[in-house]
This record gives sequence, C-alpha cells and structure tokens, in this order.
Amino acid sequence: MNTYCEPSDAELDAEIARAQIRGEAMKAVYASEMRYDESEDAFFLRLFSGATVTVPRALIPRFGALTSAELHGARLAPGGNAIIVNDAVDYSVPGVLRLISGITEQRRAAGSVRSPKKAAAVRKNGRKGGRPKKMAA
Repeated sequence: MNTYCEPSDAELDAEIARAQIRGEAMKAVYASEMRYDESEDAFFLRLFSGATVTVPRALIPRFGALTSAELHGARLAPGGNAIIVNDAVDYSVPGVLRLISGITEQRRAAGSVRSPKKAAAVRKNGRKGGRPKKMAA
C-alpha cells in the first residue's frame, strides 16, 4: 500500500516555481481587457501578449441566446482567463481562441486518421482480446 510522504520544503519550492512558470506561459492567452460591441455583435479582447482579437458572438456556443443587456454586463474573470456573462454562462479565453482558430477541429480530424498501419495495429490488438475492460471503481 502506498503511504503519504510529506514533501520537503525544497520539493514544495520547486513545485511552486514550476507552477509559476506554467502560469506565466498561460497568461499570454489570457485577456487584460474585454468589451462587447453591440453594433459589431462581437467581443473585443486584448490579450496579455499584446494581441487584440475580435470574436463574433456567433462563434461562441452558448452566447447566441443571451440578451444584449447580458452581453453588455459581461466581464473578465480575475486574471483574465474567462469571459463571465452571468452566473450560469461563461467561457474560457483560451477556449474562445481555440474555437476561432479551428484548433479543436484540427485536433479532432487528426485523431480520426485512417491508415493501413493503424488498421493493422487495431487488428493485432483485437486478436489479443481488444481493449482491456474498465475496472469498477
């Protein structure tokens, strides 16, 4: 049985340093400013990286049914990692950037690649009994 071992101060300091580096890397895709422009029906985001992005509301799922008043009341979450419209609807800024860049669809398409080599691997694994059954937790 595994037993819990209290981390040393040096291990904690190292983990904190790694987390700060990850946080700084992510901050580039977080927003420092945001506003909704009704005439354009779009959100304007200024990222901490200095880039500005215009995102039509139609590209953001769940925002289509919101009223103009709700959209004007939108705000950034502390740290700029999400657009908060009301207590029930929000969207992460990195998620919005993935939507408008098409990265999500590219990744989905890349995962569905068919090749003779992949088909042979699937047949070979099937002869071994296929994917292991999930164990009940």
